[in-house]
Amino acid sequence: SDGSPDYVDASEGDTTIPKDEYVRIRTRTGHQILLHNSEDLVYIGNAKGTTWIEMTSNGKIDIFAEDSISVHTKQDMNFYADRDINMEAGRNVNIKASATAAEGDTVDGNGAPAGRLYLESANDTRIVVGGDTKLTTTGELHVATAMSNHITAAMDNHIKSLMSTNI
Repeated sequence: SDGSPDYVDASEGDTTIPKDEYVRIRTRTGHQILLHNSEDLVYIGNAKGTTWIEMTSNGKIDIFAEDSISVHTKQDMNFYADRDINMEAGRNVNIKASATAAEGDTVDGNGAPAGRLYLESANDTRIVVGGDTKLTTTGELHVATAMSNHITAAMDNHIKSLMSTNI
């Protein structure tokens, strides 16, 4: 060989970039930052492989942590996707709007009460539950539909009011 570098096969990527061209910064214990030209990615990882982040040239970012990932901001946190947002938990999903960081404000920037939870969908909303469902409110419960209400039970329907019932 004349010492010239091997280049990537046309079927594997950019033929103008030498095969296995990269810069790696690695500590003696194995923590590393990898800038890989021929694979067209950036990788940052710890020595044990228990946390890492990989960024590819096609715009994909993968993050892995053996333990928790925590994100904190003193202002708003916004997530936006041109397509879907998918969430799945191996155990529980907990969402809470506590208003504890509202700095004494009882309303948000739009005049709505702080600590509220607002869900909106442009089309159908479906909730599927594998066990009991309980809805509790300390105020009034309003159910309004533009069409019909359908309540079906395989057994009994129970409606109880401590005060008068208007039907």
